[in-house]
Amino acid sequence: MNDLIYTVVQPFKIKGERSIKTKEFILSLVLDLKWFKPDEAKTVLSTAVNNGLLQQEGDFVTVNFDLTQVNPPFDFKPTTDIITTAEESLFEKIIERIIVNTGEDKRKVIAAINQNQEKLSRLVDINVSALIIAMENDVDVSDLINAAYHELEI
Repeated sequence: MNDLIYTVVQPFKIKGERSIKTKEFILSLVLDLKWFKPDEAKTVLSTAVNNGLLQQEGDFVTVNFDLTQVNPPFDFKPTTDIITTAEESLFEKIIERIIVNTGEDKRKVIAAINQNQEKLSRLVDINVSALIIAMENDVDVSDLINAAYHELEI
């Protein structure tokens, strides 16, 4: 998912805004960066929205993370693989959101989630433990709570 994050952050960094018009986002990927064809750029946008990285409201798209925490490598250029990549699991989405919003290392985030689950005597699902860690770090995961609830086997 890092490639997807690195890809979607670029139009916002170019414009210097947290929220830009949807057309600006697509045109930036197509014309400014020359990374995708228009249909591919629309798919990137849709994938980013579905993974909770971006929020689309009306004619605008807004990042759901701190732009300053994401610094793509200087020579970064995405491949079309990010368009065909399967959707991440809920656990991966939560971890990625924590990483993006806190700047923490993935291993540390997973360790904190596992430690939290142990503290709770493994009475909670791993997704619930991840949501707790996210909330303790002031990471907005409100849109993922219902998905976690539906994944629980009752």
